[in-house]
Amino acid sequence: AESKPGDPATLPQPPLTAAGKLPPPEEEELKVALAKAKEVFQKELEAAKELPEMIALASVMLQRAHEETDAALRYALLLEARRLASEAAQAPFAMRAVRELDEHFQVDASSLRIETFSKLSSAAKSNEERKAVSGVMSQCCVRDRVGLDHVRARVDNFDLPVLHICSGRTAE
Repeated sequence: AESKPGDPATLPQPPLTAAGKLPPPEEEELKVALAKAKEVFQKELEAAKELPEMIALASVMLQRAHEETDAALRYALLLEARRLASEAAQAPFAMRAVRELDEHFQVDASSLRIETFSKLSSAAKSNEERKAVSGVMSQCCVRDRVGLDHVRARVDNFDLPVLHICSGRTAE
């Protein structure tokens, strides 16, 4: 499969810190960092009302997070990228943000994934979007050696027919 510009797989992977993962920013520090991220991307956030703009902005935020040296701002950018990608039902971008949060910060990655899949499941409206979310969810379960039934039971708004759509079967 040929990758498209802005595809999360083509973005550079951030280096792991030699000293290990950083703690997430404290609540006040995170508020300041989120405000800064929203200020830097104010025009883009206001313009990102349609899916293509939301996806493009999530991609830019992922790239910017990769380049960011301020840990709190990197964390905030990753959260915002995840939020935008989730609202746009773009599972690869949303899960890229979750992976980067997990790689660099001491976070509960399992809970982040569950929360993200819940948001993705709510946002996915078309069968194509639902199939993509289900496919990424299945990949994460295999990679993390977690049972899909365990994840489905914890994901809010998970529509059971999604797995049937993904497998090509019809829901009963």
